[in-house]
Amino acid sequence: MACAEAEVVGNWIRRQVASGARQWSDVLLVSWQRPRLSCYARAFERLGIPYEITGSKAFNALSELDAAMPLLRAVVLPEDEVAVVAFLRGPLCGVDDDALYRYRKAGGSFSPFAKAAPSFEAIARGLQMIRDAIEDARKHPPAAAIARLFDSIGLIALSASGDQPGTRSGNLLLALSIARDLSSRGETLASIVEQLAELLENPPDIEELDVDPTRTNAVRLMNLHQVKGLEAPVVFLIDPADEHDFPVDLFVDRSGDESLGHFAVTREWGKGRKEIGLPVGWADHEQREKEFKRAEKMRLLYVAATRAKEMLVVGFRTSSGKVKGAWRELASRVREKVVIASGDDVATQRGGSTPRLTPDIGAQFERARGPSYSVMPVTKVVHGSHLELVKAEEGLGKGTSWGRVLHRLFEAMLRNEALDVRLYASNLLKDEERDPVELSEVMRVVEAVRGSGLWARVKVADERYVEIPFALEVPRRDVGLDEEGVTLLHGTIDLVFREKDQWFIVDYKSDSTANRLDALIAYYKPQVEHYARFWSQLTSAPATGGLFFVDGGIEHWV
Repeated sequence: MACAEAEVVGNWIRRQVASGARQWSDVLLVSWQRPRLSCYARAFERLGIPYEITGSKAFNALSELDAAMPLLRAVVLPEDEVAVVAFLRGPLCGVDDDALYRYRKAGGSFSPFAKAAPSFEAIARGLQMIRDAIEDARKHPPAAAIARLFDSIGLIALSASGDQPGTRSGNLLLALSIARDLSSRGETLASIVEQLAELLENPPDIEELDVDPTRTNAVRLMNLHQVKGLEAPVVFLIDPADEHDFPVDLFVDRSGDESLGHFAVTREWGKGRKEIGLPVGWADHEQREKEFKRAEKMRLLYVAATRAKEMLVVGFRTSSGKVKGAWRELASRVREKVVIASGDDVATQRGGSTPRLTPDIGAQFERARGPSYSVMPVTKVVHGSHLELVKAEEGLGKGTSWGRVLHRLFEAMLRNEALDVRLYASNLLKDEERDPVELSEVMRVVEAVRGSGLWARVKVADERYVEIPFALEVPRRDVGLDEEGVTLLHGTIDLVFREKDQWFIVDYKSDSTANRLDALIAYYKPQVEHYARFWSQLTSAPATGGLFFVDGGIEHWV
């Protein structure tokens, strides 16, 4: 019923706007309850009606995040063959069951580190994706690793390509924001993945987030409990279904100085409930509670009915001559029906003769098959080969996990000044499976950094941000690629701070600088130059890039 009503309401709104009588923002849709708001959102997507939705849970049926969970679990626990197989046969990889069976019968292993035979190309590609994600997770903080994984598999683009693209992609970005918050508190990747799974399993009352919150000329859809204080020229009271009537099993006596609660003990029994125990005088309590609920419903109906400045449209249905629906008490005041003409534009477009293909349709398809842009990280642009003068992986001599410990520690120190640095550092070493005796070395580096001039500047800066992911569309020739077109350049900046009108971009480096500082600077310089250049484009303000070598507290501005 709600989906059929959504089509009718959507067509009426579209006609009004097309005629110039209304703007999209003139219309407000109010539902008694939220489960069917998605019907109206989907109908508006099909009809090309811009909308914003309030009162719907952000993690309700977020299929893209759900599809990514097996991959995330396989990254956290590579030996979990169930997670690996779930990813391989899931929508992000698409291996069919027959191929998985033949692979196993041929002696194949469902370990991310297994090498699949060339005949099992799709499985080999899927296992490689997991390996790449595991390696990425070893080099970056948990939230950054998740963000980079979503980017590499095109998850946000996928969410923006189906129904409700604005809210679905916005909700996925909200999930990343939650992951970043958990990461900043020191949560491990495994913990964050499990908490994201819990959000999907039991969606909290977090509102949906549109990817474009600045959009103002849009139809608003919202739950009744969000509408108080709002008005609009035209208000639709939508969803002809009956409201859910919760049974009375609690009465609150509000007549005295203190409120007293009286509970009925019941259990499910068939399609209803069976009373197990009732307090004394329950029949009177139950009647008074029903009267209270009735008065509350009348108050809500009054709130809903008084939101319209010019026109109020009430949705209801009739059955056997009786008026039904959550808005039935207002039905007697309806003056006329909203009629959609049979010659609707949408109906005309959907019917009629079969469209003829234009002569150049094949050429159009070929162009559509080609990539419209490329995606690459800054590090790939500036480091064409890892076989250059310096093997400059971070933490050379101590491993990349050493660099991750320091990066995550500095991030947490700047986010939370009350942080117990020693305890947090000890936990990071455990998380990276490093020797606990290295704690003294970590604290030595911390004290050196705290005593540096750079740290003193950052602490009193006008603004500062840590672990900032960015993406910027740039001409390919601007990043040294000898080809036309654009590329989406992305990366994560360790630290950004502002002094008056000048931004400073800092990239931490945990490499050993002994007898190789100049070579390291030459190697890393292009990376921070790109960071500063593109940060300046994003903010329209001057930016300077710098390297901070924690081994010795050496800073170098480029």
